[in-house]
Amino acid sequence: PYVLDVRNSLRADAAPNWLQRRRTRRVLAGAFRVLAASPAIRGEVIGQGADGARVDVSPAGADLGLFAAAPRDPGDFYAAHPHLARGPLVAFAGRLTPARPFARVLELAAAMRALAPEVSFLICGDGPRRLDLNAQAARLNILERNTWFVTPRPRRALPEMLSAAHVVLAFGDDDAPAPPDASEHLFDALAAGRAVAVLGGGWQRALVEERQAGVALPAASGEAAARELLDFLTDPDVVRRAGEQAAALGRGRNATARIVADVRQLLARATAEYPRAGVARRKLLARKRRVDMCVSLAALIVLAPLWLPAALAVAVAAGRWPFAGTPTIGLKARTFGRLEFTTSACDGILRRTGLDAMPGLIDVVLGRMSLVGPPPCPPDYLAAFTADQQRRLDVRPGLTAWRGGDDAPASTWEQVFAADAWYVDNLSLGLDAKLIARALWRTIIGRRTRDLSPLGRFDEIVARRQGAEDV
Repeated sequence: PYVLDVRNSLRADAAPNWLQRRRTRRVLAGAFRVLAASPAIRGEVIGQGADGARVDVSPAGADLGLFAAAPRDPGDFYAAHPHLARGPLVAFAGRLTPARPFARVLELAAAMRALAPEVSFLICGDGPRRLDLNAQAARLNILERNTWFVTPRPRRALPEMLSAAHVVLAFGDDDAPAPPDASEHLFDALAAGRAVAVLGGGWQRALVEERQAGVALPAASGEAAARELLDFLTDPDVVRRAGEQAAALGRGRNATARIVADVRQLLARATAEYPRAGVARRKLLARKRRVDMCVSLAALIVLAPLWLPAALAVAVAAGRWPFAGTPTIGLKARTFGRLEFTTSACDGILRRTGLDAMPGLIDVVLGRMSLVGPPPCPPDYLAAFTADQQRRLDVRPGLTAWRGGDDAPASTWEQVFAADAWYVDNLSLGLDAKLIARALWRTIIGRRTRDLSPLGRFDEIVARRQGAEDV
């Protein structure tokens, strides 16, 4: 099994071609669990075919360890930036990417300068929009008046800056695809225990509003957002309580340590439910199935000039469809109709030439049988199987089987089933190749695999034994 961690968008139109989209769907469908970086990505993953019950939201989380180990006194920060100490400080720390609406932030700052010039905005980060944003701030006449840009700081210096802020600015993704670090700045605010001002919608806005951990600002109008933010900042008790709620969110399910612990438990559960030996076994059976499919299909195509006329001859001799289905126990005790020719008129010729195995190849292509496996048995045998004998049902029945050496053939059904159990336990592609080569050689020299019919019917033998025991 595998746990898939999806950090980026999986939009169908973003895949380069249909083959890549199909591969993505197959990977999602086969995952033991899918971890999505955000609810928006979770929705995309489910839209691509993943089972919603197996998709969890697993963001980066709040790094409490970083903020617990760093100094929280903002005095040093204000000493280094005295121009920011004049009033409430709104801070942002993160990448300046095109996906984030920083133009609206600058409009908010411009409107706030007209309402309350003592409120300062600090944007710490770098990115492809840095120069454009500086130019826009200059045009709005807010650059280094109530809005300052500073270069990125190392993460160990982040707690000091965020602890000095009254409100930390965050962006909502509006349920749209977002970069992997889209909410890193939000979780940093929670770890710092600072009130959050969310610009835009999405799950970030819902989280802040539900827990009253800050204020949700309207994104359409800079003036309306400025008035909403100013009303929030003018009540110190509201700001303090919002910071406490933010800290509680950071310490809860949004803590990085807790998210990591959940992922470890998930991996432990996957390992327990799918042990290494079981996974290797399933991979081996999957490879065996692919080999069966390729070999049998190739044999049917190559030998079509031989077996198609034979099937036609059987149809003429029988006066009906040349194939009939014989009830047989298959994989996991499922019953199917094993294909055989419908008449015995041509049996001698068919057996000598090996063409009597052709219907079996069709069953192999259909996934009901294998080239190598325990010999097919009628459904009546199932009730007579012991628990150990039922292990033969863990693999598909085969056209040829392991017999423990045909030079010393089994003389009882118990020996036959013991050989089947040995094959199930020791199955390998190398062993299959050896048994297929042996079967082909025996067909060429005219020595077919020993018929088990002289042993009698297994269910009748068991019934007679049980009757004797009852007497």
